[in-house]
Amino acid sequence: MLSIKAASCKLSCGLKEGSGFFVSLDHVLTAKHNLDHGNEINGEGYGGEIFSLELVDTDDDTDMVLLKIQGAYKSGTFLHICSLEPIAGISWESFGHPKTVNGRTIGETLSGSIKDFANGVNSHDTILNVEGYNVTSSVYHGFSGSPVVDFYGNAIGMLRFSGNNSLDAVSIKKAGSFLERNGIIVKKDYLLDFGEYACNCFSGFEETPKRMCAIYADRLRSTIEPNDIARDLLGRLYYPHTKGDLNEIISFLKNNPEINQGLWKGWLELLSYLSMVTSSRPDFNNITVTLTAEKFTKLFGIKRETAADTIDVNLNFFWTQGTAYLNIISDYLHNKLLEGIENNTCYIFNSADPHFGRRGPKANFKENIVFDISGGEDAGFHIVKEMNFGVLSLNELSQQVLECDSIASARPKIEQLFIDALQHD
Repeated sequence: MLSIKAASCKLSCGLKEGSGFFVSLDHVLTAKHNLDHGNEINGEGYGGEIFSLELVDTDDDTDMVLLKIQGAYKSGTFLHICSLEPIAGISWESFGHPKTVNGRTIGETLSGSIKDFANGVNSHDTILNVEGYNVTSSVYHGFSGSPVVDFYGNAIGMLRFSGNNSLDAVSIKKAGSFLERNGIIVKKDYLLDFGEYACNCFSGFEETPKRMCAIYADRLRSTIEPNDIARDLLGRLYYPHTKGDLNEIISFLKNNPEINQGLWKGWLELLSYLSMVTSSRPDFNNITVTLTAEKFTKLFGIKRETAADTIDVNLNFFWTQGTAYLNIISDYLHNKLLEGIENNTCYIFNSADPHFGRRGPKANFKENIVFDISGGEDAGFHIVKEMNFGVLSLNELSQQVLECDSIASARPKIEQLFIDALQHD
């Protein structure tokens, strides 16, 4: 909220008063209906700075106007703006200057969640719930032009006016072309671009392996979006699994920046590693790594007759909030065994805990799970050797790659890690 306040300003133009916010050091975005055309436009920053503004451009479709400061004054901060898809349930905050004594003097805050998104002929397209305010009795006049800011600190819309039971806003998504034609940088929805997470990938790596991995990460960014994975996997993005449709899952992620950041950072890392080996990705429900006949022989101890023989290792990747790696995978595999585990499947887990998965399973880990489910060793239900399932953490993969200085040295280490996991009793 401090950054929102610092980037906000109150405006006056003739007989009209309203709010606005900086989208660059010298540009202010506000509502067109805040201006009494033909009169001077004056602004006051959160710290009391006084400045004059001139009109740059208007957009009748969104009721937005872009203003620029006249003179040498520059704002100390501004809000990054993001063309985020407005989805019901996403939380927001705002700060503006309603036409009350306190409102015009020190400003007031608002918060709530997106109620609905109505993409139609109206200039406003986002309907907002408001916490702690009565829409019919509270004073909203003067809030027009205030930013709608999400948990990431990005402005995703602008308050326009109060409706019957809600506040109405216009989204940055709707106004994107207007802003971009005036040179204002508009970030993409962060579920539409892996670039939002790339800068935090491969932390702790030496420069050479970091550069090597970043090459693959950059290639992936042009072919895949986080939304693709969310759409394919829905509630199976993390463990324990969650229920909900795509919009509910996306709303949850956008309201939980730490989970969202860790989740997609992990996916970008994993897919970068898999790009170094022979792998296919028909869909995210069926990620496979194809091993050669030589690797096949090492895996099963059986010599194949032709060099063309290969084996596909299926991969399932989950984010978890659990901090105890062994407890998480034990719980998952116990539950999975009740359904049946697919042959040659490796289950990979990731977490926000930087130490997650550094201490791998002990010997006989899988065997103990199978006997536990089957009722004991005397039950005669011993299937470990036939199952060949494995468990890994993303941390284990990363530890192998960060020690490499070339693709040639990284590839066999990654493949061997999958083989070791499948062979581990």
